Amino acid sequence: MHRSGTSLVASVLRQAGLDIGREEFGPGLGQPRGHFEDHDFYHLHEAILAAAGRSCFTADEASTAEIAPVFEERARALAAARADRPFWGWKEPRTCLFLDLWEGILPQARFLFLYRHPVDVALSLWRRNIDLEVRRDPWLAFRAWELYNRRLLAFRDRHPERCFLAHAPALAADFPGFFERLAAKLDLPLRGGDFGALYEPDGLAPSCQPPRPAWEELIPEALALYGRLEESADLPSAGEPAASGRQRWLVQGSELLLHALLEARQGGGPPPPPDVEVSREFVRLRLQEEELRQRLEAGAEGAAVLREIERSRSFAVIRAWWWLRRRLPSRAGHPAPVTPDE
Repeated sequence: MHRSGTSLVASVLRQAGLDIGREEFGPGLGQPRGHFEDHDFYHLHEAILAAAGRSCFTADEASTAEIAPVFEERARALAAARADRPFWGWKEPRTCLFLDLWEGILPQARFLFLYRHPVDVALSLWRRNIDLEVRRDPWLAFRAWELYNRRLLAFRDRHPERCFLAHAPALAADFPGFFERLAAKLDLPLRGGDFGALYEPDGLAPSCQPPRPAWEELIPEALALYGRLEESADLPSAGEPAASGRQRWLVQGSELLLHALLEARQGGGPPPPPDVEVSREFVRLRLQEEELRQRLEAGAEGAAVLREIERSRSFAVIRAWWWLRRRLPSRAGHPAPVTPDE
C-alpha cells in the first residue's frame, strides 16, 4: 500500500545490488529522496485501472479481477525485456492488485510485502495532501488499505516460501537484521552496507502514544486485518514507536481531526455526485495521459532508430554515392538523378 515505506526499502535494495529499473518520477512532495519506482510498471498498472474506470484508491475486487489480453501482453513484454538481468525487480504499490497476473508471468519471482498501521497510512496520505480523491472522501484511504493488504496477505498465505512480510517501521529500525532475514528466506544475493544515509527517522511518521481515538469503533475490519498481518509477518512490529515533543502534538492533532471527520461521515458510503464527476474526469485524463505517453515513446523510438541509421557505415556510403552521383556528368543525355532533398 502507498505510504508504507516502499520507497525507502526500494532505495536500500538498490544500494544492496537489486536492479530496480529506470526511475521517471524522482523526488517529489512527500518523497524528497525519490520514488525509486520503475515507470514502465507504474504506467501499466495505471492503464489497467483507468480502463476499468478506477484509480489506485477507488479500485475494488471486481475492477481488478479480469485483465484484458492487451495488458497481459504488455506485462509479458516488460518481463521479457528484463530477462537478461541477473538480479532485478521493481517497486510499485499497485502490484498488490495484480499479483495473480505477475504470478502467471514470473512463477519463480520472490515478493517483499510491507505494511503499516492503517491509521498511519491514512494520516500520511492526508498530510501529503496531493490525492484529491482521498481529500474529498477520507474513507477511500481505509478501503484501499484493506484491499491492498487483503490481496497481499491472501497471496502470502498461498506462497509463504516465496514471500517476506515485514512491518515497515520495524525493518527500518534494524536494517542489518532485516537484510539477513530477507536474504536467508528468499535466497537473495544482497550486499551489505551503511544504509543510514538513506533513512531519516521522521520518514515513517510514528504513531502517537495513548490516549488515541477509539479507532476500533470506526475501522474494526481494518484493525482485524492488521492483526492478521502481525500474526503472519516474518518481521512484525515491536510495538508502535512514539513521537515526542512538538511532533507528537502535531501528529496527535491530525489523528484527532481525521477521526472526527470520519466519524462525521460514519460508514463512508458512496461519495456525493460531484465526487463521481471528479473521478470520471480523473479516469479520462489518465487515459489521455497514457495515450499521449505511448505516442511520445513511439516517436522517440522512431527518432532513435533514424539516428542510428544515419550514424551507420552503410548510410554513409549511400550518402556519399548520391553526393557523387549528383556531381557526375550525365551519360547519353540522361540527366543525373535528383534526390528528395534537392
